[in-house]
Amino acid sequence: MTLELISTRVHPDDLQSLDDMINRARVAASDFEYEHRLLMPDHSVKYLHLIAHAVRDGHDRLEYIGAVQDVTERRLSEATLSKVRSRPCARWQGHEPWGVDGVDAHEVNQPLSGIIANAGTCLRMLNAGSPKRRWRA
Repeated sequence: MTLELISTRVHPDDLQSLDDMINRARVAASDFEYEHRLLMPDHSVKYLHLIAHAVRDGHDRLEYIGAVQDVTERRLSEATLSKVRSRPCARWQGHEPWGVDGVDAHEVNQPLSGIIANAGTCLRMLNAGSPKRRWRA
């Protein structure tokens, strides 16, 4: 695997950033962390996260020991979450009425009921005293 071969797959918008990272790594000879995209033959995009540790071999030549992780799923999830968060939620802003069937109220009340039940259980456990006293025969 050579840098030239890798650069044939790097997304065109990330080529300059890759070149900059390679030049910094050669000059600084220090650890680095970097992300870039690959453009695959089927035109899909993969996001990669690279982390590398700089070491010197027995002849004082610079080498990097590192790992590459495919973070495509994470990046796509973050993009989707960002898109959802940026959309205005008319229902919560009071512009759209609650559903007639009560499904929306259930979506809010169900988690709140769980929180209340868990809090009640915790309070009962705290008031019960130590486990030794509670379970003596």
